[in-house]
Amino acid sequence: HSRYFRDLFNQYALYIWLFGVIIALTVNLTGYARFSRYLKQTNKPATNEQNGILADLLNGPYHVRLVRNPLVTTPMLLGILRPHIIIPDVEFDEKQLKNILLHEITHLRRFDIGVKWLTMIAASIHWFNPLIYFVKKEINYACELACDEAVIKDRSPAEKQAYGDTLITIAAEHKYPIGVLQATMCEEKKSLKERLVAI
Repeated sequence: HSRYFRDLFNQYALYIWLFGVIIALTVNLTGYARFSRYLKQTNKPATNEQNGILADLLNGPYHVRLVRNPLVTTPMLLGILRPHIIIPDVEFDEKQLKNILLHEITHLRRFDIGVKWLTMIAASIHWFNPLIYFVKKEINYACELACDEAVIKDRSPAEKQAYGDTLITIAAEHKYPIGVLQATMCEEKKSLKERLVAI
């Protein structure tokens, strides 16, 4: 009997794995498309002042759009081919806005969205392995820590404090849906303490 079941498993294992990959990719890509469409309908153009600050901070051949959205709770970078920074539709002072944009521009320069896409694909291929979901979470967290480190490098203690205060201000209360491949500035308050200590 054990040999029979082993042979049966060997015969259909490839089909089971392939079916799981298709399901995982479909769930992630559908979630991403749905979320992107949802945001696109409610995006508002950034003000001239906000676009001016973004233009001052961008050095190099980077093309990124800045928009505001009343439905997002934390700033994020979304998209690979046509990246755009989405910020909550609330009033930020100039210092906060600069910290937010520097963080998202750093994600753009480090190609963190591409990394998130690769980890999603890897997780879809290895859907049967629970360890891959832990690795995916750790990679996302490492991206945020590395981004924080790059932003505050060579900054004064007062500027580091201001950056930490900005993180606290925009800390989100909830997670975004499955398949949302964005680089958020601060998605969970749970992980915020470690980032602030690192800063």
